[in-house]
Amino acid sequence: MTAQFPYSLPQVIIPAGQAVSNAVLIGSGVIVGIIIPAAWTAAQLTFLVSLDGVNYYEMVDSTGTNVV
Repeated sequence: MTAQFPYSLPQVIIPAGQAVSNAVLIGSGVIVGIIIPAAWTAAQLTFLVSLDGVNYYEMVDSTGTNVV
């Protein structure tokens, strides 16, 4: 039996040789986790955010430091 979750599980893939994934519409949702393969050693992850789906900005915390 497949577990039924009360939230969606969007799949985001960074293609081989690329540095950015496709955009994911979060809406009023909250990201609660990110699963990364154990073999991932390439780099830290940073995030871009957008209010309009056109203009993207680096996600920073309240001190202006990139969220990683």
